[in-house]
Amino acid sequence: MVSNFTIVGMAISLLISIGVPIGLLIYFRKKYHISFKVVIVGVLTWIIFSQILEKLLHITVLKTTHIMAYPLIFSIYGALAAGIFEEVGRYTSYKLFLKGKTEWKDGIAFGIGHGGIEAIFIGLMSNVQNIVFAIMINGGTLEQLRGKLPSATLVQLKSSLLQITPITATLPGVERIFAIIVHIFCSLLVLYGVKHNKKVYLFLAILVHAFIDFVPALYQTHVITNIFIAEALVMICALVALILIKKFKSQFTTI
Repeated sequence: MVSNFTIVGMAISLLISIGVPIGLLIYFRKKYHISFKVVIVGVLTWIIFSQILEKLLHITVLKTTHIMAYPLIFSIYGALAAGIFEEVGRYTSYKLFLKGKTEWKDGIAFGIGHGGIEAIFIGLMSNVQNIVFAIMINGGTLEQLRGKLPSATLVQLKSSLLQITPITATLPGVERIFAIIVHIFCSLLVLYGVKHNKKVYLFLAILVHAFIDFVPALYQTHVITNIFIAEALVMICALVALILIKKFKSQFTTI
């Protein structure tokens, strides 16, 4: 049986993943009058560069190489790919579609769109699926999927869900908060570079993004086995990013 508290944790994670982006959008729209256009471009940038172009690269690499046999190399590759595609995506969107949108609030808006749609997408995909399967396990109906899903997949699915605790069920939602903060920071980095025609900030954003993505990648490839260590490292990075986001505001207004 999957604990009811664990299912509640999944629901909380889902609410965080959806509620935080919407809350940020409402807050910054009211306080700073951020542009919906910038937010939407941020959303579309994530979809095109992360979910289409980057995924095409992953499909090609996984089909033509044995990179997954080398967890550390795969982690580095995955982190760099995410950093390059998403930050180049930001840069491209700023240059082509958001000319003149170079204020601090525009970087915030882009980050909310980019990081927010990621949080909503991942939150819906993972938490809704986990909640449905957990309810099916508790109701004894998971076996009805036999024939539709391979037996090995069902066994693995059931085993993984039974190992989830209320705390680990909530963690994905908390992680999305950290991720949104990082997306906003990287959006500001790239925008600052565009505003002052300094491409070094694009490369810095790629490195920051890749470094932060490298930690979860190490957990997913089982190089790091303790999820709390991985989350703690991401949290520290997000807190540093949050401080720098606030400091960045003066850089946009005084320079």
